[in-house]
Amino acid sequence: MSAVPQLRNLLRTKVKKDLGIGIVLAIVATAVYKVTINDVRIKKYEEFHRTYDAKAHYQRMIKAGVFQSIRPDGSVTAEDWK
Repeated sequence: MSAVPQLRNLLRTKVKKDLGIGIVLAIVATAVYKVTINDVRIKKYEEFHRTYDAKAHYQRMIKAGVFQSIRPDGSVTAEDWK
């Protein structure tokens, strides 16, 4: 005798199985993302902020001429403010 296919509550059992698999895969994907991407990014940010010198960066910007009111040599005159 051949097996009779299950037709009653087929959708409910299929959804339960697929939902369980989906939740497990989402948790695994989140854990992999955290370990491989997020933790590495956090370490790079910490290293940057540990070694960053704001005053030296400000002096480099002045020498590059980024600011309109400060000349590259660092001097400011009254005509620059008009």
